[in-house]
Amino acid sequence: MEEYSEKQLAILKVAERLFATQCFHGTSVRDIAHAADMNIAMVSYYFGSKKKLLEAIFKYRTEASRKFLSELLESNQEPLEKIYALIDRFANKLIGEQYFHCIMSREQMNCQQTIVQELIWKMREEMLGLMRPIVTRGQEAGTFYGDVDVEMMLITIFGTIQQTIATQFLLRKSPPCDAMSEDEFKEYLRDRVSRHLKKLFKAILIHEF
Repeated sequence: MEEYSEKQLAILKVAERLFATQCFHGTSVRDIAHAADMNIAMVSYYFGSKKKLLEAIFKYRTEASRKFLSELLESNQEPLEKIYALIDRFANKLIGEQYFHCIMSREQMNCQQTIVQELIWKMREEMLGLMRPIVTRGQEAGTFYGDVDVEMMLITIFGTIQQTIATQFLLRKSPPCDAMSEDEFKEYLRDRVSRHLKKLFKAILIHEF
């Protein structure tokens, strides 16, 4: 994984927040430099352009998951346990990194092809390429059923977590969530969505409820 300096990380996190709240095209390098309390030349020196900065954000946010999934694929865990670990990973990442999630969600709804859509498509193909062998090996071992749509499984993971995040403000108003701290509420969301997806995928993969 590429190592970033403290200044580079500061720029990345400020840019991520602004791209999420103002959108990519509505944010200038000047905006990023001002919010990061740096000059434009420094931002350009580290990342070259706004497009390169966006690519760096995606690389920074996805490299750890890519490494985790590669190691998970080669681990000795049972196939269903690997799927559970994958669900936990995505739930933790998306709920914990909501600015990044916001960028992905907004751009996926954009009717015009954008830089972000290209990056999301590349990430999706990589995730599928790592997830598919886990399912295939489970099928070869006789653990999973053969009629499994791996692509729809990935869409189900991201779609369910996405809707959980999108409706979190409504959930926050109802007991017991209304009495929780922000950290407690995030942990509640992670646990709730993970348990739901694990039950769902257990039914899909081994037809056991």
